[in-house]
Amino acid sequence: MMRILSVVAVSFLALAASNALATNLLQNPSLDFDGGVASGAESATADFWTRTGFTDTGNPDPETTSLFEPWAAHNADPGARGLWFKSFLGGALWWSNPPSPVDSDLYQDVPGMAGETYELSAWFKYEKYYSGLNPLQPTQTLLAIDFLAADLSILASSMLDVDEVIPTLPDGTGDGQWYQFSVGGVAPAGTAFVRARASMVDGTFSYRINPQGQWEGLNPQSAFVDDFVLTPEPATGLALLALLVLRRR
Repeated sequence: MMRILSVVAVSFLALAASNALATNLLQNPSLDFDGGVASGAESATADFWTRTGFTDTGNPDPETTSLFEPWAAHNADPGARGLWFKSFLGGALWWSNPPSPVDSDLYQDVPGMAGETYELSAWFKYEKYYSGLNPLQPTQTLLAIDFLAADLSILASSMLDVDEVIPTLPDGTGDGQWYQFSVGGVAPAGTAFVRARASMVDGTFSYRINPQGQWEGLNPQSAFVDDFVLTPEPATGLALLALLVLRRR
C-alpha cells in the first residue's frame, strides 16, 4: 500500500509540475489589452509588448508598418485584437530602385535561465497575395525566440520562417486561414532574459506579371499574428519525477 501511495503521490506531483511548467510566461499574450483595457480598438500599442519598425525610407516608424486591429484577431472574443503586418507599404521591387521594403518586430522579454528549453507558439494568417508567399519578393515572416544577456544583447536565437511552412492554396497563395506554429530552443550560458518575437522582414507591395507582360499589384496582401504562448519545456522535471517513482518500487 505504501508503494502505491508513493506512486500516486509522485504522479500527482508530476501532473502539478507539468501544469506549472506549462504556464504561459507572457503577459497579455492575446494582444488585447491596451492601457489595462480590452476595448477591441485600433491602436499602436499593447500592454507589455514592444513594436519596432522601419519605413521604406529607413526611418523608425512602427505605426506605419504594423498596427493592432480588432479584425486581425485570431478569435472573436469581445475586445480581441491581433497584429496586422502592413507589408504592402514597402516599395515593390519593380517601382523602387533600389528596393525599399519595410520591417516590423513585435516582442516581449521575460526572465530566463541558462540551460532551460523554451517553446514559443503563435497563430498566423496570410491573405491571398501576402508578399511572404511571393517568390518575386524578399519578404520573410519569422517566429523567434531570442536569448538575451543581462544587458539585453542577443546571445542566440531560434527562428522559424513561417512563409516556408504555412499551408497555401494549390497556386501557392494564402488561404486566409489561421494556423498555429511553434519554435523551441535551449537557453545558452549567460541567458538572463528570453524574448518572444514575431517579425516581418523586408515586407513589400506584392505584384505579378500578367499575361500581357505588364506589372500589376495584387490584393488582398496582408499578414496577421495573434495569441502567443511561451513555456519552459517540462520534460526535464517530469523525467526526474518518473525516476523517483522507479526508485521506490
